[in-house]
Amino acid sequence: MGTDIDDAALFKLEQNVRENVKQWKEGLQWRVQDDIEQFWASERLSWGDSEDCERVSRRLQSMTGDKRFDIILASEILYLDAEHKNLAKTLKKFSHESSAIYVTYKARGLGEERFFRIAEHEGFDVEQVPRDLWDDEF
Repeated sequence: MGTDIDDAALFKLEQNVRENVKQWKEGLQWRVQDDIEQFWASERLSWGDSEDCERVSRRLQSMTGDKRFDIILASEILYLDAEHKNLAKTLKKFSHESSAIYVTYKARGLGEERFFRIAEHEGFDVEQVPRDLWDDEF
């Protein structure tokens, strides 16, 4: 499932997923007649918004039978430090004890590091990937 607060970004996300799945099916001579909606969803999610969280929970449960994710990938989401608490609480809502959450970001001096202290306060185990394990591009 992909989430964003911006409707235009969600629309583009959905277009990209559909095009990639189409190419994937053609390349692999897809034999399953299942629709993409069984495997993918995009939903509006404003961190901390109870209505958005409930809608995402219902959609996730209809797809997987669970309201929480095993893996969460989050990229470039730490630029609004005023939202770090809402972000941490939202991640808490959608994760379970054995979930893995990967957060990537470019340090811009906007207080990004503060998020990890908040996440620890919310009960997350925070581990930074050593720089020598990063891809050369980064």
